[in-house]
Amino acid sequence: MAAGEAPGEAPGQASASADVNWERQDDKIVPIFSIGTTGVSIGTARVSGPKTEVAKVKAVAQVEAEFRNVLRAHIYVPVATISTKLDRVQGVSVSALIDYNLPL
Repeated sequence: MAAGEAPGEAPGQASASADVNWERQDDKIVPIFSIGTTGVSIGTARVSGPKTEVAKVKAVAQVEAEFRNVLRAHIYVPVATISTKLDRVQGVSVSALIDYNLPL
């Protein structure tokens, strides 16, 4: 195995993490806006990614979906606007959640 190769990689292929410039990465805490089957909830999310893209994120939209009382999904989307329009910011991930459910 040559320097820069991870175990299990084909010879001559460098690890994907070797290409990441961590000095240009950033994170921040933004509000979560949620509308779904369980009512309204508030919270915050930590988003991470390239500094230029993280700077664009204003909030995280949470979309809840349920399928025949068998499957429930929570989808978190970093967005550039605080409105009903989902203007997704690509290249940014949600890395932590703090959620509080409001009883109705």
